[in-house]
Amino acid sequence: MDKTIIEKIYNDVFLYIQHSNIDLFLCGGASNKSYISNRDELRKRLEKDKKLSIFYPEDMFMELLSRKKYDLFTLENFLAENSDLIMIVCESPGSFTELGAFTSNEKTRRKLVVLIQKKYKNDKSFIMQGPVRYIEKHDKKNVIYFNNDLDDMEKVVEGYLSSKYWFYRSKKYTRKYGNYTKEINLISGQFYFILLLLYFFNKIETKEMNEAIRYIYHERRFEANQFEILYTAALRRLYKEGMLIKNVENAHIVITHGGPASFIMPLEMGKTPIVVPRQHQFEEHVNDHQVEFARNVAEKMGTIIPVEDITKLGEIIRNYDKIVAGMEHEMCSNNEKFCDEFQKIVDGIMKSKY
Repeated sequence: MDKTIIEKIYNDVFLYIQHSNIDLFLCGGASNKSYISNRDELRKRLEKDKKLSIFYPEDMFMELLSRKKYDLFTLENFLAENSDLIMIVCESPGSFTELGAFTSNEKTRRKLVVLIQKKYKNDKSFIMQGPVRYIEKHDKKNVIYFNNDLDDMEKVVEGYLSSKYWFYRSKKYTRKYGNYTKEINLISGQFYFILLLLYFFNKIETKEMNEAIRYIYHERRFEANQFEILYTAALRRLYKEGMLIKNVENAHIVITHGGPASFIMPLEMGKTPIVVPRQHQFEEHVNDHQVEFARNVAEKMGTIIPVEDITKLGEIIRNYDKIVAGMEHEMCSNNEKFCDEFQKIVDGIMKSKY
């Protein structure tokens, strides 16, 4: 790849982009089959506004968490550094832990906004008299009380965002105040730079894209020790926002790792993906759950081609059409049916373990 072109894209286009999005890191409780958390409800309502980019830690870092070198606390701090705001809906033990962690870190505390139900306002609990009071001491606006009502929660959050960011309610999609260019050593910066690479190069290999970003890193003398987390997070955001779906639709062969979220998307598009699960023996994962998932899906549903021996990958790619033609299966286009069958596989694995 021509380094001169990469430099021109970076210097003449990327650095002049005005990013209007507010990067919001949203913490709180998780939903289950019988309960939808306030965090999930709030995200659903706020995502209608295109000026907001909302992230959960699990959206981007779940795969990285499976590797020994990272832990949730480190990654949440990292994501906080890459966000304009950290908003915590206090509704679960996990969210209280996050509140304590972010309050104790000055860098994250300055970006912290806490949502608490009004009925707890006068409680003499550790949460209210400890981290909440500490946050109020620095800025009362950063503690938001709401009635136990989703409409009221949405209303007070919208009011807060409108008061903090003048452009939030504006129809003009721009950000003219301050220096808000998200550099390439931030998740949003890499996200936008990758989009530019995809735009200027109609076809670009993942390896070339990685090398292009690393080249700019070297030229700008950015610290490269967190490059892997940034790059992976930026790619996950591209998937999440549907930017890479077109490439999957147009691809004849799709190769993924063994994470369920990775191969479900091509399955939904009627593709038969080649799945290469990460393995414990190569220290790619803390266990072999990806291997077990892939084996069970292949055996019980017959919709994927699992590859555990990487030396056989080339042969499988060359014979892909013959393999697919010989597979006796009916692609499941019904998402609900697929999820039900998939859940049975998961339950079976869990029962066999415990």
